[in-house]
Amino acid sequence: MQSTQSKHMQSRHAQQHKELVALLAAFYAPKRRQPLVLWPVAQRAMRTPDGRPLVCGAPAGMADLIGILATPRGGESVGLHVEVEVKTGSSKQSSVQRAHDCIVQQWGGRYLVARSIKDVQIAVCVWLREGLSSALMEVK
Repeated sequence: MQSTQSKHMQSRHAQQHKELVALLAAFYAPKRRQPLVLWPVAQRAMRTPDGRPLVCGAPAGMADLIGILATPRGGESVGLHVEVEVKTGSSKQSSVQRAHDCIVQQWGGRYLVARSIKDVQIAVCVWLREGLSSALMEVK
């Protein structure tokens, strides 16, 4: 049985997680005209008409936020698939999340485990630099 302190800690981490997801989604909202746009991923538990449980929305392992990063390619911008998994405290990716992370990256997308807005900002700078480097290599 979990102690009251342990339940409080989990509740605090859940609240911090929820706040950081909302903050990142607001900071990288489409109307902000930034190279990265992020949307929160929702998963809802529902019941079928006959009462069976049904989960709708994102598949297991998908990150908390999905988005598009405008990267330069050959004189124009190309959208790159991005996923951001938000973690708080000492939490780590589950095995299902790690597997999803690998799939995203194998197909050329970018996946980030972030604990702050700063983590995302740094990753965007790196990804944009990578995009510029590959665009310059295409020109040569």
